[in-house]
Amino acid sequence: MTTITETPPLEEAIDEVARFHGHMCPGLAMGVQAAQVALRGIGPHANYEEVVTVVETDECALDAIRLFTGCSFGNGNRIHRGLGKNAYTVQEVTGPPPRGDRIASVTCARCGWLTMATRIRRLDGCALCPPCFDTACGGEQPFFAAGLDGTR
Repeated sequence: MTTITETPPLEEAIDEVARFHGHMCPGLAMGVQAAQVALRGIGPHANYEEVVTVVETDECALDAIRLFTGCSFGNGNRIHRGLGKNAYTVQEVTGPPPRGDRIASVTCARCGWLTMATRIRRLDGCALCPPCFDTACGGEQPFFAAGLDGTR
């Protein structure tokens, strides 16, 4: 199990995150700084399960925060609040992870796929995933020409 102690010295951290991300950019530099500040504030941790990040963007900085905190969507300890802001919250978890922040899934009335409830769009009383909504509102296949199950 990996121990999360602190980010390496700045120059080393930038090299490491640039390799992880694939290139160096201003967003990565911001993410390195955010991770350094956060880890200084919360101190060392035995593993990634003791830390949760709440992120309000989907930009490059998240790769640096992911690399140095261990928080990722796959680990279940990164919460995305797609608000388009460069805002990151790093929290210690003293009990079970905040599973209440998990987003429920809703079945798309047209294609039947489970979709995050926050991504569902409503049209004429139907819950639609983004691709089906786009199609219904002028995409390749007119909504009126297809049944809700995607059949013609």
